Amino acid sequence: MKNKLVLLAITALFILSSFLSNINCSAAVMPTYSELLTSTLSSSSNSNLIGAEAAKTDTELTLGDMLTYAIQDEYLAKTKYSLVVEKFREQRPFINIISAEVTHINYLTPLFTKYNIVLPADTSKEYIEEPSTIKVSLEAGVQGEIENIAMYERFLKQNIPSDIKTVFTTLKNASQNHLNAFQRALTFY
Repeated sequence: MKNKLVLLAITALFILSSFLSNINCSAAVMPTYSELLTSTLSSSSNSNLIGAEAAKTDTELTLGDMLTYAIQDEYLAKTKYSLVVEKFREQRPFINIISAEVTHINYLTPLFTKYNIVLPADTSKEYIEEPSTIKVSLEAGVQGEIENIAMYERFLKQNIPSDIKTVFTTLKNASQNHLNAFQRALTFY
């Protein structure tokens, strides 16, 4: 979907460029369609990444990017932990953290409306593999929370509105609690 929107935007820019050149505006300052397409396709090389993984590779974060990566990462965590519970039954800390991830998604969702940003669909199942063991799942939980914390720390260094800063801080702190819970649970394996 993101690629379709990018191509639509490129097409609109191309049409605008053609229009401007027809009314004797300096079209030399506007990139050509092929330049835009090449630039966009090369910059979207992380299109197979979402959440914290995609955020790590993004060198020009916008408010929309940060909110999108944040909710994608929360979707990923919820799905990953839900699959563990489906396969291994109600295992702590997974069962507790799933409800927290839903709460995190609920904190982020209204910000998309407030800042007129399209809320991405939850496509996290496309990126998650079925867990093999509880121990592997706990280790993945540790790594996921570490990456989530790093993502929020990076976002909090940006110039963002105070309400978003508050939500990102809350989610970072919750991820620290989740990390501690996964690390404690790992001591039993």
